Amino acid sequence: MLKRFMQDALPQLSEPPVSDWDWLLLAQHHGVPTRLLDWSENALVALFFACETDDSGLDELPEPDGDVWVLMPEGLNRQAGTWSPRHVEDLPFVGVDSSLDPYNPMAGTAPQVPLRHVAVIASRNFPRIISQWGTFTITGEETAIEDLSDADKFLVRIRVDGSAKQQILEELRSLGVEERTVYPDLHRLGSRVRELFE
Repeated sequence: MLKRFMQDALPQLSEPPVSDWDWLLLAQHHGVPTRLLDWSENALVALFFACETDDSGLDELPEPDGDVWVLMPEGLNRQAGTWSPRHVEDLPFVGVDSSLDPYNPMAGTAPQVPLRHVAVIASRNFPRIISQWGTFTITGEETAIEDLSDADKFLVRIRVDGSAKQQILEELRSLGVEERTVYPDLHRLGSRVRELFE
């Protein structure tokens, strides 16, 4: 899937990704399944994602609840044994720290040991990852992060009532957190301008 994305994405980009990791980050942010899981360092952006609606046309059904997941990345890495930092807040950086090389699917070699979840940072080098304050976890195992043993030591789930989502989105919009700022592209800008005149 990544190779197919790369095949046709290049003409759409003003600057091509410079590394395998940059391609992975770009693909992840545009809906291609990868081993990356998006997180935001901005609590308001995370709340926006929890309240974002799916316009599937099922208006007769009540809006489902949403979730904001709060991850303590240093705690995940400590529990999983995937990173030994020199400073308590240090996280591995994709494309810089060689300990992440086995997670790179473009490397062409299968890892020799099972890969555990790891919380990482990456270059914020394209508009969407910048506006979303993006950071990531990478997985190599099938167990979901919330199902790991001792997950309560590094992961908290905050439920957002479905009936409150629209009000929360309106309040977020007044703070400048809305679709056109979280997804900075012309399509979203056009949608916002159209809404202004409806």
